[in-house]
Amino acid sequence: MSRLLVMGVGPIAPEKPRRLMAPGLRTWSFAEYLAQSGHEVVLVEALFGGGDIRVCYPVAQFSLPHGVQLWHVVFHVQHVAAACRRLHEEKRFDAAIATTDLMCAALAEARLSCPIWLDFNGHPMAERQMLAALHGNDAGLRDQWNLVVPCLLAGDRFSTCSTPQRHALLGELAVAGRLNERTAALDFVHSLPPVMPSLDLKPTGPAVRGKAVPNDAFIVLWTGGYNTWTDVDTLFEGLAMAMGREARLYFVSTGGAIEGHDDRTYRRFESLIAASPFRERFVLSGWVELDEVKNYYAEANVAVNIDADTVEGRLGHRNRVTEWIMAGTPVISTALSEITRNLAGEDAMTAFAIGDAAALRDALLAHAADPALGARQNARARDYLARRHAPGVVYRPLAAWAANPAPAPDLPPPEQRGPGRPWGPAGQLAARLEEMWRRPPGAGKKPFGFGLGIKPRIERWIRKMVDAVIRSGRTSRERRL
Repeated sequence: MSRLLVMGVGPIAPEKPRRLMAPGLRTWSFAEYLAQSGHEVVLVEALFGGGDIRVCYPVAQFSLPHGVQLWHVVFHVQHVAAACRRLHEEKRFDAAIATTDLMCAALAEARLSCPIWLDFNGHPMAERQMLAALHGNDAGLRDQWNLVVPCLLAGDRFSTCSTPQRHALLGELAVAGRLNERTAALDFVHSLPPVMPSLDLKPTGPAVRGKAVPNDAFIVLWTGGYNTWTDVDTLFEGLAMAMGREARLYFVSTGGAIEGHDDRTYRRFESLIAASPFRERFVLSGWVELDEVKNYYAEANVAVNIDADTVEGRLGHRNRVTEWIMAGTPVISTALSEITRNLAGEDAMTAFAIGDAAALRDALLAHAADPALGARQNARARDYLARRHAPGVVYRPLAAWAANPAPAPDLPPPEQRGPGRPWGPAGQLAARLEEMWRRPPGAGKKPFGFGLGIKPRIERWIRKMVDAVIRSGRTSRERRL
């Protein structure tokens, strides 16, 4: 078996069960499965939003299952890369695996002398597009692309959270010159839909029923962050229309704003509720402990997920939907992501059209009128997950590679890799791509596009051309006179 470095952004669920967050769940599901398969796993975790100022240190006070060793690092690409190099010198990993854009970029930067697997659990550029739209500013697109490009040039294997995202990543790899004669026969990118790690989701006590809501309330549940993709206007309107027809209906929410990323979406939702005549039937509990979230799952009649029509939604995944199903909670959702489209096709959830508040109202009322509807759909959903999302099914490509980590045939062999040595296949395209995006801002010519101030430059060019035309016209008149 192999000695593996697994890298991700936490907190991971077994260590600090404060919140069920997608990055931590993804990281732990990788580490848990590989450790259960007999590999020696060292887990390097960067706490989301920062953490201890020390660059890298072991975390002895937490005993993780399956013998997984836990190290903490600061939330910084170069520091994580340096920490990984030191760990590799000490432990000599057979392979390294990273998930999330920051940790993938750090592993690419580390230039370890072993093959690496880079996992993108969601499409980084599509996610940054939504953040740019939220703030009305494209400035962050370059920073995001700076994380992605080294990964495209460095990965020996890649994975995504959906088949559509796999196709998008293949397109990016083509731009980076990685689809070449050497990789023609290589199964380069694998779709690994999220797998729920072995979490105990059994309820431990009461949540809101009989306290914040009546005992006979029909509870519509939301859990998790209100992210950039959340259509809170349609969510509010659909709920309000349903409340007008069904007096037992209450909306209960755990989670909320995602500090440091998106707090505007949730604030918008709060403002809509504050102005509503049904505001007393919206129960916003905020972020709660994992042990308490399980109790909300158990008390809910249905849980609702709602997407705006975005590229991110089409390429990404909704982990909360999987959590609800595993906890036995029926699901009402838009059918945009691969997981929700597949569940809708299996009649394993109730789907409603994107942006259609009346359709959401009708879905809610249908479940309120027929309590058995949710039970039937959840049974089908659990069967679907058992067939299609079981760890042994999803992680088969990762397990095969981890048992015999093979480098990509178009990259330097592992023994020739190291800090300062360029990544990338033979040819000028990849070298130029790396050089262009690694150049510090303001050093020589700036690269074109991706929110790098291209609009002001175009506007200056237009003004220059207009001024030239005006000057030309004046000169012609002077000559005629």
